[in-house]
Amino acid sequence: MKKILFVLCIVSILVSCLFTLVSCGDAPNEDPALAREALESEGYTVVDGKASASRFGIVGITSSMHAYKEYESVTIFYFADDESAEAAYDAIEKTIKNEKTEYAREGREYPDLGLETGVDGTVVWIGTPEAIAAAS
Repeated sequence: MKKILFVLCIVSILVSCLFTLVSCGDAPNEDPALAREALESEGYTVVDGKASASRFGIVGITSSMHAYKEYESVTIFYFADDESAEAAYDAIEKTIKNEKTEYAREGREYPDLGLETGVDGTVVWIGTPEAIAAAS
């Protein structure tokens, strides 16, 4: 009985490690030029992303881009330091939360576009998983 419990414990640990690895996902390349090159090589159109920054009230961007292809898109912001990136990520999350609250107040359903947000060091992004992976 102890052996069976031990094996089940080991299996559950391995499964949870696997889920952790899968949930980490991709992050865009930390080098804006390499991210742009990767996106363009995958057929994405890449433009400046500063218009999106104003929507979220983000400041202190060193570089930004918005890439799109059919129904996939990603906006990537680059910052000089981790603290600025964390502040921008928080601003994006706050904006999304406020938009959801406003939609609910108006009795409308917030559109689920399958967007993911994330921060990794000095890089912040919002986009579809496929576009995020293409920028890696």
